[in-house]
Amino acid sequence: MFMAGQLVQKAKPWATSASWREARCEVLATGVSCLNSNPSVRSTCSGYKAGSMPLSEPPVFPTEMMAVCPGAYWCSKEQETCTCQGEITYATELFTGETYTVPEAEQKYKVVSNGTWLCGTDQSGRPFADPAPYKVKHCWCTPKGILDIVQQHGGGQIEKKKCSEIVTDDFNRFSPRRLQRRDAQRGDGGGVSAPVRKLPAEIFAGEEYDYRYTPWALVTVEDSDYGMDSVTPVRQLRCAYEYGIPLASTQVYKGHAPYDGDVWVVEDIAKRWGREASRTCWVRESTAQACAIALEQPGHLLQSVGGKVDRWLFHLLPALGICLVFTTIVGLQYWRQRQDESDSSSSDQEVPLTR
Repeated sequence: MFMAGQLVQKAKPWATSASWREARCEVLATGVSCLNSNPSVRSTCSGYKAGSMPLSEPPVFPTEMMAVCPGAYWCSKEQETCTCQGEITYATELFTGETYTVPEAEQKYKVVSNGTWLCGTDQSGRPFADPAPYKVKHCWCTPKGILDIVQQHGGGQIEKKKCSEIVTDDFNRFSPRRLQRRDAQRGDGGGVSAPVRKLPAEIFAGEEYDYRYTPWALVTVEDSDYGMDSVTPVRQLRCAYEYGIPLASTQVYKGHAPYDGDVWVVEDIAKRWGREASRTCWVRESTAQACAIALEQPGHLLQSVGGKVDRWLFHLLPALGICLVFTTIVGLQYWRQRQDESDSSSSDQEVPLTR
C-alpha cells in the first residue's frame, strides 16, 4: 500500500497527456516477465516450466514461460540442461522489474546452442567464471526465431538496458522527496516545503507480494520526429510496456506464488497485444531515443493504480473495523475486571466499628 501510494504520486505527472505523442507501433513479439522480489531470493520466479519458442505469429510467450523482452525465456538452473535453439545467457537474472541487467553487446556469459546445453558452461564446455558468487544462477534462451525477427528489422540494438535505466530515472524524478528538494532549491513558498506525511513502510510489510509480473512487447515504432528531416521516418526497435515504464506494471501486477494473483490478467494483456500486428502507441517526448513507449493510454495508469488502492482499502477498512470492535471489547472487559478487583480490595479493607 505504501508503494502504491508512491506510485500514484509519480503516476500523475508521468501520465500528463502533454508529455506524450501518438505514434504507430508494429508488434513483433509479446510476453510476461516474472521476478521473485523477496530480498532473500531476488531472482526469477520458481514453480514455472521451462519455455520454448511460441508457434503463434507474432510470438506470444505465456506467463509460465517467464520470458523477458525481446523474447528470452527461462530454460534451466545452473548445472541443469537447457534446451535451446539460439543464444543462451547465463546470469542470476535478466530483469529486475525496473531495469535489464545484461547489455546486449555483452558476450562474456553467452553461448550459441543448437539443441541442449549444460547451463553454466562456456562455448568450449568449460565452466564459466562465477558472475555472482553465493547466488543461484539460471540460463535464458533467446530462440533463433526471435534473433531472426531482430535481424529482419534492421538488426540494430534494442537498447533495452539503457532505455530501462533512462525511463526509470525519468519516472523517479516525480518522487515526493525529489519534488520537495526541487521546490526548496527554487525557494517556492518562501522556504523548505513541509514534509509529506506518510505511514512508515513497515506497517504494510504483510501486504507485500513476492511475485511481480511485467507484460512487455517488442515493437518497431515509426515517427517522422525521430529523423533528421520530417520526410523520412525512422523506425526504432524497442521494448514497450503498458504505460511506457516497466516499473509501473511491476508494482501493479502481483502474486504470492506460481499461478496466483494477477498471473492470468497479465497473460491476457500480452495475448491482446499479440492479436494486433499494428496498433496505436504513445511515445514520451521527454525521454531520448524513443525509450518510453506505452501500448495503453498513459493516463490509464492512474486508474489502474487507483483501482489497486481502492481494492486494498476495501479489504483493509472492514479488517480495521473488526480490530477496533475486538480491541474495544477487550478493553471494556479489562476495565471491568480492574473495577471488580478494586471494589473487592476496598471491601476487604473496611473495619467494622465496635464499642
